Amino acid sequence: MATAHIRSHDNQVHFIGDIRPAIQDPFIEALQNAATYPSEIIELHICSPGGTIETTENILYVMRTIGKPIYSYIHNTPFYSGVASAASVIISNTHHRYMYRNATFMIHHARIAGNVIEDENDILYWMQHTDYDYDVLNDLIKKEKELSATETHQLGFVDEII
Repeated sequence: MATAHIRSHDNQVHFIGDIRPAIQDPFIEALQNAATYPSEIIELHICSPGGTIETTENILYVMRTIGKPIYSYIHNTPFYSGVASAASVIISNTHHRYMYRNATFMIHHARIAGNVIEDENDILYWMQHTDYDYDVLNDLIKKEKELSATETHQLGFVDEII
C-alpha cells in the first residue's frame, strides 16, 4: 500500500495517494481547515488510484455539508497517473471539475476484497453526472479503461481541461 500525502494551505487541499481509512480524518481535517480560509471556494487537488467505499462516503458527507463550493483539480504524478473509482466519485461531487492534460480518469464497479460488485447503482450514479445513457456507461464501467483528459471531458466527467 502506497503512502498518502495530504496537506492544506489557505483554501486548498492537496491529496496524493489511496483513499483509505488511515487518511479519512486528516483528509476531513484538511477540508475543514480550507473552509475556514476567507475564500468563496475550496480547491481540492487530487491524484489517487482509488480507495475504499466507506472512507469515500465519509469524506463525501463532509464535502456535502462543508458550506462552500469545492472545485476539484485532477493531477498526474510519476507515481499515480490520475484518478480512479473512489477518487472519481469524490471529483464528481464537486461544483467544478478541472483536469490536467496529462492526467487520466477511470470508473469501474466497486470491489470488496478484490471481488467485483456489479451494482446497478454505479451506473445510475454516473447517469446523474453525465449526459450518457445506461448502456454507454455500463460499457465504460465494464471496460475499466483509463480515459485521457480529452475523453474524460468529452464524456462529461470533467468540466475543463487545463
